[in-house]
Amino acid sequence: MVRLAARAFPRLSGGEQARVSLARVLAQGTPAVLLDEPTAHLDVRHQELVLAVARDLATAGRAVVAVLHEHPITVIDHPFCDAPLPVSHPDSP
Repeated sequence: MVRLAARAFPRLSGGEQARVSLARVLAQGTPAVLLDEPTAHLDVRHQELVLAVARDLATAGRAVVAVLHEHPITVIDHPFCDAPLPVSHPDSP
């Protein structure tokens, strides 16, 4: 994150903005963390890193709720998810 500090937020790529936003959430140290599509605009390696951070927070006793739209990440037996709640639009297959 230090290397991104010299650049204005709007000048960062979508993935860099997502990572900086997550860092801001982590810096707050709240007991609950709500993540809305934290893996959007990230490559697979960074998606896994973000979800590993979320897993570490939960393991440390913080409540973590994440909304994810990427199906490969949200499968039921994924190691990053304790209690998946699949939700679909009534018109979707």
